[in-house]
Amino acid sequence: MSALQGVRVALTRPLPQSATLAAQLRQQGAAVLLAPLLEIVPIATVLAELSTAVPAADWVIWVSPSAIDVSWSAIAPFLQPHTALATVGAASAKRLARYTSRPVSFPTAADDSEALLALPEWQHLDGKTVLLINGEQGRPDLAATLTARGAQVVVKSCYRRQLLAVDWPTWQTFSPQAVVVSSREIAQHLWQQADAIELARLQSLLFVVPHPRIGETLHQLGAPHVMVTRAGEQHTLSALDTWFRAIDDR
Repeated sequence: MSALQGVRVALTRPLPQSATLAAQLRQQGAAVLLAPLLEIVPIATVLAELSTAVPAADWVIWVSPSAIDVSWSAIAPFLQPHTALATVGAASAKRLARYTSRPVSFPTAADDSEALLALPEWQHLDGKTVLLINGEQGRPDLAATLTARGAQVVVKSCYRRQLLAVDWPTWQTFSPQAVVVSSREIAQHLWQQADAIELARLQSLLFVVPHPRIGETLHQLGAPHVMVTRAGEQHTLSALDTWFRAIDDR
């Protein structure tokens, strides 16, 4: 029997990004609460600007699966044969592969800007135009480093992240044992929305996160049980399986 049989897991990412993981968890016998705490809101005026920005680009970099989902239909008609594609991490590369069979540059060592910038193709960028697709207030260090290495960086922030209220009665009824959190913003929002009783409950749960910085934020907020893994459904499933199998073996 699966170690996840009967385990209750809350998913806090935007709904489109939770569907695949929710289905895989249910296949393993877990109960799933879709509890998005963030909504992705496209910015139409910026998306319209891509018709002129894309043809001039040597590279297009997407910072997240959300950036891909929001922008692809506006970018695809204007991609040039010479334009190279890149993502900040394997999960985004997998999402991009749903839309195109073109080669994609992405780091395999980690899923962040630092890992992308360590790749050979990003060391010397004199004369290259890099189109960076992100959300509002997203990854300023990436653009700054690319500029310092000689690139002309064009940033198009195609969406904004809108925080959603926590439905605490639903959380109480579902009574999750584990929560998947994909950003520091979601972690901080969850704690800010909680009263003293909910905070005590949160501190008893397992949190699975895709990056050490999110784990550090949760520890600072007071979460003692945090598993840091790589981005991607298979890594999240593996982490949950490892945790609950260890509990079963006690």
